[in-house]
Amino acid sequence: MPRAISNGKPVCIGILEEANISPGGCLIKTESTIAPGTRIEIALTILGDGKRVQTEITGMVVRETREDARRAYGVEFVLETVGERQSAQWLYGQAMGC
Repeated sequence: MPRAISNGKPVCIGILEEANISPGGCLIKTESTIAPGTRIEIALTILGDGKRVQTEITGMVVRETREDARRAYGVEFVLETVGERQSAQWLYGQAMGC
């Protein structure tokens, strides 16, 4: 479940309805309101090939839009180390079934 960090404290923002992922970020849809500039932690579960992989990644909300009459947020992953960038690439590969 994604959590936003507000004033240094985590705040639950609800369950994602849908997420579109790329190596550098994702588009998330939720009924929650998230202000641009909010740092969020996203717990992801990837299902495939009889496996279930769970991971967490940190991101920053960079824009808000509407898609299909629902709130959608562009989130840029916060990748500060080579290891985090490699993990994001792996995550994207898993999401795409590679």
